[in-house]
Amino acid sequence: ETERYRQEALAARSVLPQFNLEGLWVGKYGPHGYEMINVTYTGDTLVAYKVTGDQNVPKGEVTFKADLSPEATEKSGLEPIELTSDASKQWGT
Repeated sequence: ETERYRQEALAARSVLPQFNLEGLWVGKYGPHGYEMINVTYTGDTLVAYKVTGDQNVPKGEVTFKADLSPEATEKSGLEPIELTSDASKQWGT
């Protein structure tokens, strides 16, 4: 029965665009310039692979993973980030 609910949850995720981040994404990473990642899912884990690489994360390597399982989201969250005064000015907080 547990597997049935897991499959239903996976099916629901595929039709909710805010939870389905699969695909190619482009971001600007400071002096590295624009870089591209390919986001996919392996079970309850979101995995992002570098399409364009740099000296920190080469092309084809995993740049980050996120555990999206219900057990992971129930754990206590991260502590809030304290911005420096310069960052606060930059972001208007």
